[in-house]
Amino acid sequence: MPQQQRELAGNALSWHYMDRNGAWAALPIDHSGPAAGTTVNARLSEAQFARLIEDSEADEIWVRLQYGWAVWDGLPSERYYLLSQVVQIARKHQLGNTATFRWCASLIDEIGIDTGVNVAQAFSNLENEFIGTPNEELQNTV
Repeated sequence: MPQQQRELAGNALSWHYMDRNGAWAALPIDHSGPAAGTTVNARLSEAQFARLIEDSEADEIWVRLQYGWAVWDGLPSERYYLLSQVVQIARKHQLGNTATFRWCASLIDEIGIDTGVNVAQAFSNLENEFIGTPNEELQNTV
C-alpha cells in the first residue's frame, strides 16, 4: 500500500482534502521509501475497489434522498455515520436496494437529525412488523 500511495501522490509534498465536516484535512504521504513516479495504469485491488464502493453507498443514498424532500441540518459526518449504519444492517439482513432506500427515507423522516437513534433497534422494530413476510414483500412495503 505505501508504494501505491507514493505512486498516487507522485511528487506532491502534501495532500489536502475537504473532510465530511467541511474542514480541510491532510492526507499523510509516506516519503520513507524510494521515490515513485506516477503510474498511468494504477489499479485498485478488488478488495480496495469493493471498499470504495461500500464506503460511498451512504453518500449515494443521501443524494437520492435529496432529489426528493430530504433535508439534514446536522453535520455531514453525522448523516454519513447514520446512513452507513443503516446500510450495514440492511446488507446483514439482505435487504435489497429499494428496501434499503425506503427504510433510510422513513428513518430520516422520523428522526430528523437525531444522531442518537439506535439503528439496530429501529430495524428490529421494522422487522417485527413483518415477521414471516418474504423479503420481496418487505422490499415493496418499506
